[in-house]
Amino acid sequence: MFIEEIKVTADGQTVPIETVRLTPPLPVAADSRWSVASARWTYYAGYTHLADMWPWYIYVLGLPVYKARAFIVTALALLIVLETAGAIFLARVIRRAGA
Repeated sequence: MFIEEIKVTADGQTVPIETVRLTPPLPVAADSRWSVASARWTYYAGYTHLADMWPWYIYVLGLPVYKARAFIVTALALLIVLETAGAIFLARVIRRAGA
């Protein structure tokens, strides 16, 4: 593949590619998986994360507002219950291991 030209438009005007602030690519060769470059890559505002995708996903589902709200509340309640159950289980395991 050969890319001959890239044009970026903003507000109907062609903008030079040099002036566009692009997000750097994911570092493919890091010294370790805990490298600073790899850690910083995940915090660029231009990258979408799972939490950023929720409003879009619910919008795409095409649910009415009351069903979307019920879905969000149910999902959050389930998440809280699972996290609480996991914390209780972990506390019991640690208590048994120490006894």
